[in-house]
Amino acid sequence: MTTTPEPVAKGSRITAVRFALREAWALSPRSSLLALLELLLRLAEALQPVFFALIVTGIATGTWSFAIAGGTLLALETGAGMLLTFIGITHRVSLMAGLTARFEGRTARLLASIPTTAHLHDPTMSAKVQLLRDLAGGIGGTYNMVLNALRWLLAPIATVAVAVTADWRLILVVLAAVPQLFITSRISSISQKHEEAAADDSKRLGALMDIAASRPGGSEARTFGARGFLRAELRAAAQRWQSVLLRGTARTSALTLAMELIYLAAAVGVLVWMGMDAVAGTVSLGAMTVALTSLSGLQQAAGGVRTAITTLDDCARSVARYLWLEDYARGQAEAHAGTALPPAGLADGIRLRNVSFTHPGASSPVFDDLTLDLPAGSTIALVGENGAGKTTLVELLLGLHDLDSGSIDVEGVPLADMDLAAWRAQCAGAFQDHANIEATARETITVGDLGGDDSADSAMRALERASATDVLTALPHGLDTQLGTSWPDGVGLSGGQWQRLAIARGMMRTAPLLRILDEPTSALDPETEDRLFRKYAAAAEETSAAGGITLLITHRFSTVSAADRVVVLDHGRVVEQGTHRELMAARGQYYDMFTVQARGYAPSQHTD
Repeated sequence: MTTTPEPVAKGSRITAVRFALREAWALSPRSSLLALLELLLRLAEALQPVFFALIVTGIATGTWSFAIAGGTLLALETGAGMLLTFIGITHRVSLMAGLTARFEGRTARLLASIPTTAHLHDPTMSAKVQLLRDLAGGIGGTYNMVLNALRWLLAPIATVAVAVTADWRLILVVLAAVPQLFITSRISSISQKHEEAAADDSKRLGALMDIAASRPGGSEARTFGARGFLRAELRAAAQRWQSVLLRGTARTSALTLAMELIYLAAAVGVLVWMGMDAVAGTVSLGAMTVALTSLSGLQQAAGGVRTAITTLDDCARSVARYLWLEDYARGQAEAHAGTALPPAGLADGIRLRNVSFTHPGASSPVFDDLTLDLPAGSTIALVGENGAGKTTLVELLLGLHDLDSGSIDVEGVPLADMDLAAWRAQCAGAFQDHANIEATARETITVGDLGGDDSADSAMRALERASATDVLTALPHGLDTQLGTSWPDGVGLSGGQWQRLAIARGMMRTAPLLRILDEPTSALDPETEDRLFRKYAAAAEETSAAGGITLLITHRFSTVSAADRVVVLDHGRVVEQGTHRELMAARGQYYDMFTVQARGYAPSQHTD
């Protein structure tokens, strides 16, 4: 089984800065450069205490040239600052929007490009992906974070330089901020720890919100009088999520307060000392003015360095999470780099040899040493109780999971050595858990054979094969109707109508090597189901003519009698297989299940 790499616990600040600069430059060199102009303003702001000192000294001594020069420089700095701020913010916003859109698209493509679905089944992996989604905006704001960090680093250097030239004792105020630098990494670590601890609660809250906001969930909550229960669950999930984050905030706030008190004590002490010397005439009025006007800047300088480090750590975490996803997707692509192409047709079939598989995070295997033959040209009915492993077997045949051990061979070629995209292009399927694709009806159907014929005629033929042409009566614009109520002009469909479009999607490929029908009629009425299974029989004959295999998974045993072979699964083991007549004659588990169901659906139905 492929192991999941751990994400970088603490990303490199240098790596994050390089990443942000490179990506911003690639998006827009012009905006990247213009956004840097704001940094010039931050350096010029450090000179404001000098300008004020010139004004105060000029007024106090009657040297008006000093006062005029100080006022002029202050006005120029303020005006230029406003202009540079406008330019900088405009281009920062543009870059953030562009980078956020770019990385949201990249993240979606990376997740979609992973060959298997392990990251959707593994709780640990799922939590990591959820955290990445929760903080998706962070990666788009990395360049802005780097600019802020540079501003908070450069401005303090200039402020300290101006202050200490006025009086050496101001260096003591700067030194009082040094403890902040040592504890900043601790604050960043606490924040990251609580963000990760809140990921599971965030995922649960999102799932509950989806239920509360959906039409089926809203209907059930009202029908069962469960709105109060749902509200309570939402409130509890939100409180757990917030409490984790609030505990982290409380810890970091306490540490920040302690550092601020240390700085305040030092600042007050130095000012009192300098004030006494000013009264004694040993400190000039200009120096005292610089000291007083620099105090706020020095406090901001100390906090600025701390904020710069924190910002770079946040940036590094965002970049590390994204780069981890890139590494994981790359590693998965390398681990599934099979190049063997599927055959044009099947002569032998598909063979499972000593297959063992355990879901990520599960304590026991779904299959342990499973061996099963799916002969070419056959129609196989797969039956069993819930939890027998039927759907998991389908996922293994499609290459959606890595085996713990064993092999799945297609015409003697291990599936692990095959180009999975090419193999899946030779498969078709209709599934109980299907996607409701909110596009036009034609697109919703023809996505079942991307790269093939996506015309309206092709979609109509698929609807006919799925016995679903009557769904068109609910579509005011026919196949050009936009589906989904989230669109202003979208049309809502019932569960059965969505399922029938999904079945049509699975019928787009007319001669696949493997056609899977996994409980595809669960939302249909008996009459529609009966018509559809007759269509399935025709499709199975068409698939069989090219050597293809049809695998039918159903709980309704009346539909499996026409299959070439019935395979009975029980807790991941094949307990029986044969024709319907053979299994009924054997009076084993299949006979028991069929008999019980036959009594429930049609008491007069024969059982042999």
